[in-house]
Amino acid sequence: MLTLDEGNVGQWLREHGLDPTDLFDRVGKLHSGRSAVDSAYHGDSQREGEYGRPVNLDIPLDTPLDITPDSPLDNPLDNQGEKNVVAAKKPAVHTGAVPRLLDAAGNRAGEALRVVEDYVRFLRDDAVLTRASKAFRHELGDLLKQLPQRERFAFRETENDVGTEIEAAGEYERSGIDEVLAANFSRLQESLRSLEEFSKIAYPHLARSFERLRYRCYTLQKEIAGFPEHNRADHCETAGRTTDLQVKNETRAHRTFGSDSAQSPRKPGPPGGATDSLRSIFNLETKKRLRESRLYVLIDAKDTEDTFAEIVRELIGAGVDVLQLRDKSRDDRTLLRRGRTLRELTVDTGTLFIMNDRPDLAIACEADGVHVGQEELDVRDVRAIVGPERLIGVSTHSLEQARKAIRDGADYIGVGPVFPSSTKEFGAFVGTELLRQVAAIDPEIPAFAIGGIDEARLLEIIGAGFHRIAVGAAVLAAKEPGNVVKKMKTGLTGTELSDGGLGDGG
Repeated sequence: MLTLDEGNVGQWLREHGLDPTDLFDRVGKLHSGRSAVDSAYHGDSQREGEYGRPVNLDIPLDTPLDITPDSPLDNPLDNQGEKNVVAAKKPAVHTGAVPRLLDAAGNRAGEALRVVEDYVRFLRDDAVLTRASKAFRHELGDLLKQLPQRERFAFRETENDVGTEIEAAGEYERSGIDEVLAANFSRLQESLRSLEEFSKIAYPHLARSFERLRYRCYTLQKEIAGFPEHNRADHCETAGRTTDLQVKNETRAHRTFGSDSAQSPRKPGPPGGATDSLRSIFNLETKKRLRESRLYVLIDAKDTEDTFAEIVRELIGAGVDVLQLRDKSRDDRTLLRRGRTLRELTVDTGTLFIMNDRPDLAIACEADGVHVGQEELDVRDVRAIVGPERLIGVSTHSLEQARKAIRDGADYIGVGPVFPSSTKEFGAFVGTELLRQVAAIDPEIPAFAIGGIDEARLLEIIGAGFHRIAVGAAVLAAKEPGNVVKKMKTGLTGTELSDGGLGDGG
């Protein structure tokens, strides 16, 4: 019964300015002269119509009601003499409906993020979380800018939005600050889901980006709401020894997100406390740097610490984006020492540090991430060890392996070996054809072509749709590694690039 239905039908009618009780009463009087409400309450109508035919209460919610003078409500007999209560017809969606919806969802998401940012800025007085929230908001804004702006504004009809007059229970009441924060995170997540789903219709290339932003929103909420300020202070009071590297990391975080005040870096807390919790926020910036990376160099441990440090400094100075420590011949202690040196040298630079194969050493060295091959732990197992804050890269040698790595949550992939390599032996080489195939998978996941690549091969790599490479001997065996790095970077960035992943250069 319409008047008794508190579910979807009744709600839909009210949203369209119709009173279910009045409408159903009108139907009943039209056919019998008796109020349908009376019939319903006297138990002789239930889910049967007044004339013994079922009333269709399962009409799709997007079906418009026709209640014009010529509609079946005033003329109950159709062409076949059958009695209809409501004429169902295929709904017509206005051409501007989707842009209008995306515009509204984007506005809601931005507003919710501003509330979150104001909370950590003014109520928590936390510079790191403020910068993290602001970076998140700006990233959302960048995505929304990829929607046709003229359409967004042309179809905006706030004054005619039927939802503006609907008031939910408790909408204008909040029991406290925590409820304000929770409500706006919910609003943000729901808006991102709406952006994700409806962008699939007209802008499918943005859908996955909105999805990833939604997942990161859950992490941001955990960092902000899951570790209250008073607990943070308690942990900091009982924190253990602060290492020089921890202080550098804290300073780096404040520099990354900016600081308008002269306050000193926050004292790091114990494992699982404030500092570890905030590191997953730092991953937002780490991933941004990864997306901007073009040249990835694999380096071995070298014979001495001094030789290792010297080559690392030269590569960083030349502009290498990513350095991976990879040496199968060295013992764990040597790798740990080299890793800590590499961390010390890269922590205040734009160069990322990746540890090869060893999640445990990646944690011990405080690396930015870890890279694994097809024979090592899979992405899920590595993630369980290193947590959400570190990058995970995977070597792939086929289209299916690339797809699996992305599905499993890899932050980036290596694709190869493209050509024969002097540093690693393979029985087969994938060539540039695999690069072309992988470039079409996911425009958001950075992918690096690897294997036998040198300056002479750059045009082949770029021609296959990749502008990211990983190299070893081509740089390290050169007389002037720094100059080779500069030439390769120029070759990789000398073509027109757009912001993205595989599609703009893998």
